[in-house]
Amino acid sequence: MEWHIITMITSYSIIPAFIAALFKYQAVKERYLPFLFLLGVGLLNEIISTLLISIGEQTLLNSRIYILLEMFLLLCQFAWWGLFKRRKAILYLISSVLVIIWFIESRSTEPIHSFLPVFRIITAFVLIVLSLRYIFSLMVYKEAPLKQEASFLIAIGSCCYFLPVLITEIFISEMSALSDAFKGTLFRTIGLFNIITNLIYLRAVLWITPKSFFISAS
Repeated sequence: MEWHIITMITSYSIIPAFIAALFKYQAVKERYLPFLFLLGVGLLNEIISTLLISIGEQTLLNSRIYILLEMFLLLCQFAWWGLFKRRKAILYLISSVLVIIWFIESRSTEPIHSFLPVFRIITAFVLIVLSLRYIFSLMVYKEAPLKQEASFLIAIGSCCYFLPVLITEIFISEMSALSDAFKGTLFRTIGLFNIITNLIYLRAVLWITPKSFFISAS
């Protein structure tokens, strides 16, 4: 029972950030609309997963769709911030390659056994690199305190979430002999970082104003 409660808290820790974003929609929509959609899609996926589990169904299909949408929305958010301003071809290339990987892995693996580890590993790596690239750009061009910059916090949150995802997927993919207990520890670690990430996202939303500064990373 205790683990079930912890899982629910982990899964729905995104609610405060989503509600705060809705209340600040007029400020959020100008520069953070993909991020708002990310919060909404994340919450919707958790609700669908909860309903499916309650009736004894698998959640792999909606989870696979979610990680694809998650990738698209984060790439769109970085594009809105100007990270691909002079490199549109790179954005299209990254998106196309990841979609192809997602499609091939979805078709070539048993639905009941795989959460698309190859796609998760590559996507996590790409998003970590993009987050660090944007953070570096802010550190170079931004003069005001970065802890008050919403886009900085969102990029930090992305790193905070996708780094343990990357490590966990690599461990599980490359070390099939891992005990179930150790795998459980890895997934609980992701859950913990998921909560931390959503708290960071909440802080980011609270800092968003109609005139929130953001740089055009070139």
